[in-house]
Amino acid sequence: DLAANLGKAGAAYTSFAGKNAKLGELGGFLQIARTATGGPEQATTAVEDVFGTLKTHQKLLRGAGINIYDKQGNTKDINSLLEELVGAKGHNLAAKDDLLAKILGREGIRAVNPLISTYKNAYQNSSGTEQ
Repeated sequence: DLAANLGKAGAAYTSFAGKNAKLGELGGFLQIARTATGGPEQATTAVEDVFGTLKTHQKLLRGAGINIYDKQGNTKDINSLLEELVGAKGHNLAAKDDLLAKILGREGIRAVNPLISTYKNAYQNSSGTEQ
């Protein structure tokens, strides 16, 4: 049950987002991660890793045009960051996979795999090709 792990994930999210942490966003992210990881404990671990790696890989993120902070210096909401992250490198799917692997690592990427798959499927269905 994800609710049993919400405290652990909440602590990681609060550490990442500070005053901008929104429980609803965390719950949604945990649900997405749960579909790809096999269990609530694995989903929590994967989500915790994402929050940690977003902070520690800021140089890579900036190189891809992603800043975890808004213009006021506040941490962006996780939904916006995930959208930017999955959309990074445009339609070059190989470059996108490489960037995501470097930033998120093996565990963290599991949390966003459903989003990555949705993006890839939408792109391939709209253009029929992969760059």
